[in-house]
Amino acid sequence: MSLKKRIEKKKAVVIDRWFNLVTESYQADTQSFLKSNKDPFSNPVRSNTRRALQGTLDQVLGDMDRDSLIVQLDPAIRIRAVQNFSPAQAVGFIFALKRVIRDLAGVGIKEGLSAPGPVSELLELEARVDQVALVAMDIYMACREKIYSL
Repeated sequence: MSLKKRIEKKKAVVIDRWFNLVTESYQADTQSFLKSNKDPFSNPVRSNTRRALQGTLDQVLGDMDRDSLIVQLDPAIRIRAVQNFSPAQAVGFIFALKRVIRDLAGVGIKEGLSAPGPVSELLELEARVDQVALVAMDIYMACREKIYSL
């Protein structure tokens, strides 16, 4: 079974793990609030972030349409642009997806040397994640420019 298909089958697990890694960028009290309060009205950061992660994963596994990716990422990046994050912290959560994919793939260095198929799939997905990070940085910079102009 291809790596993409394995990720598709475990999409909910991938989103949960990725979301948990995203919450690690916040302070402990905020982390617990983001994880425990599932009401989208009292915790819009959680709902917007999870929706962005789901849409972004769909794009990474799908056709990587830039306009669709921007629509998916914009709400989460917009929130992080006004929070007390450096640019690297604001968009760095994108790279956590690589960690989740590697864990799911179970492809280590030793295994990768003897199994070129899984390694090439993994590298392709990681390149897509890198493209997502570049789009996220563009969104972040546009948000920050807007803030400064106001």
